[in-house]
Order: sequence, then structure tokens, then C-alpha cells
Amino acid sequence: MGGRWSARIGRGRAFVLWTTVILAAMLLLKAATASVAVVVLVAVVSGAATGVYYAVDLGMVTQVLPDEREAGRFLGAFAMAKHLPSAVAAAPLVGLLRGVR
Repeated sequence: MGGRWSARIGRGRAFVLWTTVILAAMLLLKAATASVAVVVLVAVVSGAATGVYYAVDLGMVTQVLPDEREAGRFLGAFAMAKHLPSAVAAAPLVGLLRGVR
């Protein structure tokens, strides 16, 4: 929904900016609350904002690809750059969790 709306009005940067602001506000709200209901609300709003961010972000990336014939290679590199850090950062934690019993 966010990706289509962004493409229709041509304001991808505004969507990226506002979803980033929403995500930052949700992190602050989550840090400041002790209520389970607020944490659930934060999770729902953060999930929606992240979905809009990823849709618009990918749309913006496809607009600036240098070579349409090699779009798959560039999008693959983009996906690796986006997801590889979280996988690499989690690897040492597996070893730490195995020691906890």
C-alpha cells in the first residue's frame, strides 16, 4: 500500500523520512513504558512502518539502478547489504546461548 501510494505521488523520500521518524518515536515509547498494551501497540505500528519503509526503499532502489540488464545482480547486492549484517551479528549470540542452561 505504501509503495503504491509513494509511486503514485512520487514522494518516496518523504515516506522514508516519516517512517524513520515513526520508528524512532516507537522505540522511545517502548523504552519509556511498562505497559504490555503499549508494547503491543508499538509492535503493530513499528511493523506497519517497517513494511512501508521496505516497500518504498526497494522502489527507490529500482529507480536508480545503473544498468537494467544487470538489475538482478544489483538487487541481490542490495538485499545482501540489507540482511547480511543482522545474520552476522546474530552468529556470536548463538554460541553464547548454547552455554546458558
